[in-house]
Amino acid sequence: MRTAEPWCGAACDTYEAVLAGSPAAARVAAAVAGLFPRPEPAVQPGAGHFPWLDDPALFSGTVEIFPRG
Repeated sequence: MRTAEPWCGAACDTYEAVLAGSPAAARVAAAVAGLFPRPEPAVQPGAGHFPWLDDPALFSGTVEIFPRG
């Protein structure tokens, strides 16, 4: 099985936030996060396509913890 290599290499030396809204979506988000050298995956339970509208306080609290690149 081939392993995923970061698609952006050294040019992408930042933290990448990958937010999922359910355990099922978290598996996909983890795979996407694996494409970046410094991923920061997170789950916002119950979030849909617009997590900032579903639960604004939880969304803000989640993205606030991501390091600034």
